[in-house]
Amino acid sequence: METSKTNFNGSDANFNVFQTNLMTYLLSKGLAFTITTEETTTGKALQAKWNDSYAKVSNPATKTPVATQAKNDARKDYVKWLRLMVDKYIAGNDKITNDVRRSLGLTVKDTTPTPKPIPTTIPFMEINVQKPLEHSGSLWSNTFIGEKRKKQKRPTGVAFALVRWIIADKEPVEIDDMKHIIITSDSKFTLNFAKTDKGKKVYYTACWCNSKGQMGDWGKVVEAIIN
Repeated sequence: METSKTNFNGSDANFNVFQTNLMTYLLSKGLAFTITTEETTTGKALQAKWNDSYAKVSNPATKTPVATQAKNDARKDYVKWLRLMVDKYIAGNDKITNDVRRSLGLTVKDTTPTPKPIPTTIPFMEINVQKPLEHSGSLWSNTFIGEKRKKQKRPTGVAFALVRWIIADKEPVEIDDMKHIIITSDSKFTLNFAKTDKGKKVYYTACWCNSKGQMGDWGKVVEAIIN
């Protein structure tokens, strides 16, 4: 069981409530957890140091830069000990339910694999033909945030792109007619052609695929000349 301990990074006020509940639980369950006397003594001392330093910075009359630094140092040491106790006695303890972990302010990560959705967008393609007998292809996904367009290599959840292409006199009627296939995980590809192909047309199309290889819709067919 993996537990995310996000409350350790919260504000001082939130952390103070969190640590109080967690320490109460740890000390009340000490025998069941087999927490050692040394660990208990250390924990109580660290909590006392935190409580004292936090009280000082919470009072405008005693809040000074020195007091604030002391509070930060106390919290750092205390958090280190609490994390150790959680990892040792709570996170992997099959006698403790997830409901209890949540009640302590520990966010339990969902370990059930989330189904990978089939891509719902199509890739945009650009073919660079500047180099003789070479085509360099780039794929990207355009998303709009407000009125601004964001250009990214591929959408979230997409593992790779499938590119199909063919040298032909005219655009193929069916995607299956484009016999050549390229798989690219970085949304780029390069093709080199023979001298005898110079002047011929190449037609390309592509689709996004998830990690299971499930394909989204094919994008627009792009035409490029072999220079």
